[in-house]
Amino acid sequence: MIIYLQDRRRQAADLLTKMQHAFGGFPLLFIGLKKITSGPPEWPMAILEVAIGAVVAVTFLRELRQTLRAPGTWPFISLARGHRLVRPAAGALLVFEAFHQPHVKPGYLRPPFLSGMVTIGIGLFHGRLRASNRRRRYLKLDANGVECRWSRFRGFSFS
Repeated sequence: MIIYLQDRRRQAADLLTKMQHAFGGFPLLFIGLKKITSGPPEWPMAILEVAIGAVVAVTFLRELRQTLRAPGTWPFISLARGHRLVRPAAGALLVFEAFHQPHVKPGYLRPPFLSGMVTIGIGLFHGRLRASNRRRRYLKLDANGVECRWSRFRGFSFS
């Protein structure tokens, strides 16, 4: 029998990184709404700001709601079956910032662009990365004995 172990500290860190992305999305949403009310000349950029900010905010709130509704494991639960859109939305936010800021370099050579692309990639493959990491942490009981792995470098076994 193999029992896969979950680490609550990693789950808490995962929720905190999503909160960090939301803190970047909410101000962008409100700035875009302010630009929309100021007049038509700023509407195209304002609509894009509102759209990106709203996607970041809504996806974060959906995952937070799912966390709070999970039975018996609040506040640190695994969100493996949940909506994994916070990181790609946050990556879009970073890419938007790279092209929106005035600078001499082209947008694709700026650090926010690279950071945004990496964030989008991690967000799209987060489920696979999390699953491979989860398979490394286990407690195995069989006829040969007990084997336990907490990480790549920590573990024990005895027969």
